[in-house]
Amino acid sequence: MIALGWSGLLPFYACAALAWWQPRALPFESSALLLAYSLAIACFLCGTLWSSARDVAEPAKSLRLLVSNGLVLLATGGVVFASTHVALAILMLVFWLVYAMEWLGAGQRGWYLRYRFQLTCMVSIALLAFLAAPVN
Repeated sequence: MIALGWSGLLPFYACAALAWWQPRALPFESSALLLAYSLAIACFLCGTLWSSARDVAEPAKSLRLLVSNGLVLLATGGVVFASTHVALAILMLVFWLVYAMEWLGAGQRGWYLRYRFQLTCMVSIALLAFLAAPVN
């Protein structure tokens, strides 16, 4: 789990680096790759809220499931309908809201929440680096 989480940061940072130095020979835009990857990760994280909902009593269980679905719709709507900058800001918000839901609801303390906080910070830094790139 730890290795997958840290290695999952590589595409975020690769896209941020490409935004600062976009080789003309590449057959894709780094923004399209970053949006698709960020959306995939956001949907994956929202899905983890579903599995953790079984350990939460009502009415928190229903709220957790509704928030999970709402965050997927928010992230997808941002990617489909907003500009790249706005979509990435929405995705960053979704990442932080998923972390907040984990922190508030699952009773998971200790190493996992520290790990998730670190990953969320690192993703945010990569997205901010991408947004600050002069090519965008």
